[in-house]
Amino acid sequence: MGWALMNFLVFDSFFALLAAVAPDVQTAQVSAIPFQSIFMMFSGFVLTRSSAPWFLTWLFEVSPLSYAIQSIFCRMAQDRGAEGQQLLDLFGFECGQARKGVGIMLAMSVCFRVLQVLSLKYRNNIQK
Repeated sequence: MGWALMNFLVFDSFFALLAAVAPDVQTAQVSAIPFQSIFMMFSGFVLTRSSAPWFLTWLFEVSPLSYAIQSIFCRMAQDRGAEGQQLLDLFGFECGQARKGVGIMLAMSVCFRVLQVLSLKYRNNIQK
């Protein structure tokens, strides 16, 4: 439940930012597609850290889904013993990254909300 809520906060903030920046609904929807694709592709499940080129590994650090999936895998691997460790090694997951993930996800949510407010105020010229 916790990771689902954290991902909801990040993506809600991000899509609100896109809606504030875009001039209309269609543009907002189309502009969300590449970002959503990148977040999903670099979640650590579709493309692993070990299989990604070195110059793209930073995308795992900013993908909110990667922290959630990594934390869920680590918790599940604890119950599986050696088999669980093999699974963690296969996907390149590191346990103990949950606090870092929560911090990054909260920072992303706050940044996206601040940028949303600035976009509404200065780009779209919203008045009281």
